[in-house]
Amino acid sequence: MNNTKKLVFMLVADQDDRYLTSCTLQELGHKVPIRFLSHSTQLFFALKEQTPSIILIDYNIAPEPIVEILKQLKSDKRYASVPVIVLTDSPLWHDHAQCYRHGASTVIKKPETSEMTTQKISTFFDYWVNVAETL
Repeated sequence: MNNTKKLVFMLVADQDDRYLTSCTLQELGHKVPIRFLSHSTQLFFALKEQTPSIILIDYNIAPEPIVEILKQLKSDKRYASVPVIVLTDSPLWHDHAQCYRHGASTVIKKPETSEMTTQKISTFFDYWVNVAETL
């Protein structure tokens, strides 16, 4: 798979999550450029420079709550149509519903094993990069 037209922004502070995502994508042969960001301020600064096809956000990104980030993204016409995917450890439906109410396109529960991680990342990128029509 070689789809370098689509850019992904990934807002995640955890270095292990970044490393795992990068390694898994490389292992699977996905050639999708990802720009890792550590803080919502970086995200909004990066959005002024370029618009990604997809934005991935860790539910536990701090210090700004995910709901506030979603509200900001979805209230701005420039980014409102960009799919936002929330990655979470939370099994609580309330947390998931809250993300959907504020504009998340999808909520994905983080996998618990390396095999599940590889499968979820592969399925995710196959869908969002090769199937879904995004910017």
